[in-house]
Amino acid sequence: MVDRAAAPTGSKTRVQPHQVSSYQGRIHHLTASCYRESVRILFDRRRNSVVVLGLKQEYRLKTRYPLILTARIEERDLEPFDRLRQTHFPPNRNFLRAHLTMFHRLPGEYQALIVERLYQRVEKMKPFTAEVSAVRHLGAGVAFVIASPELDGVRAALKSEFVSWLGPQDRQTWHPHITIQNKVTRAKADALHRELYVNFSPCHINIVGLDLWAYLNGPWQHAAFTPFGPTFKE
Repeated sequence: MVDRAAAPTGSKTRVQPHQVSSYQGRIHHLTASCYRESVRILFDRRRNSVVVLGLKQEYRLKTRYPLILTARIEERDLEPFDRLRQTHFPPNRNFLRAHLTMFHRLPGEYQALIVERLYQRVEKMKPFTAEVSAVRHLGAGVAFVIASPELDGVRAALKSEFVSWLGPQDRQTWHPHITIQNKVTRAKADALHRELYVNFSPCHINIVGLDLWAYLNGPWQHAAFTPFGPTFKE
């Protein structure tokens, strides 16, 4: 319940960036450094916290330490995609295993807070299955389309949590997929897409948690694993 009457500045009152800083300790996932024009502050009585409204896409937080969030696929389910990636991805560009990206750029300056939010979001969940539903042509590569209402729900909830930090790529409609080829010629992508399309049958994979990675200008370094369910928590 957002109580407009109890808002520190009133629901219609505009405040400037220097005024926001006084509430910074209570705005858990936002920071005054994000703001370059006036915003609205409301008070959420239920959560006893300040809510900031009015952020625009171009005023997202810039980070020097980008983090990437992926869904962890059970190892035995990941292996076939990983083999395809090792075979068809250009070797000089392939720094990673096959993966399912959920967010491409989160601020590493807030890694501890992000991990805390991830645990809060997934601790009551259980591992679930997702469908590998189609083969997708990327133009310069090929990917497998992933369909899962549970995964969509997790991603939508986290998007709301992280909205002030997200750039254009993470704000747009999400189309979950596992890329097994990219950065090749159209002819190579066409050939692989035809091959996989002809032999494709839908199947299921198990999603067991979320992985956070530090981007290192190509390679990724694992930062945290947040498994589904409190019994799995590290």
